[in-house]
Amino acid sequence: RRGARLQISSSMPIRDLDFFARPHADASLAPLPPMANRGASGIDGVISTAAGFCRGSAAPSTLIIGDVAALHDINALQQLGRYEGPALTIVLVNNGGGGIFNFLPIAKHGDVLSTFFNAPHAVDYAAACKAFGVEYALCENAADFERTYTRSQLQSRGACVIEA
Repeated sequence: RRGARLQISSSMPIRDLDFFARPHADASLAPLPPMANRGASGIDGVISTAAGFCRGSAAPSTLIIGDVAALHDINALQQLGRYEGPALTIVLVNNGGGGIFNFLPIAKHGDVLSTFFNAPHAVDYAAACKAFGVEYALCENAADFERTYTRSQLQSRGACVIEA
């Protein structure tokens, strides 16, 4: 949506954007640049940052975040349950924890990769969202995602988590 903002979490989301995104041929038609932040490992406080970014810009926003980064700031859902700022859509990419490490040099060391780097979890994000009163949807295919994301973008206020 025109004027909407985009925040990209560290780890796989920012790398995916860098790999798949293309610059606009006409820079005057380009959307606003995406925002990203860095913490100790780049995944600390990302949901809280997105809520502040959305409220501060006074514009609807989308955050693309991985499952482990979301776990590092799961308590931020509490503030989103009563959030009355511009619409904030959180696209939560759940790859089962620590998928980034399969693309880094440590992946060559299978003997330590799963024990010390991957972060498998069984977090029920639907239950977490319900506990904090945040709208939630699970999308299992591209059509579900497109329909759900489009609906979330039509909201004028509040937060929604879309897990993919």
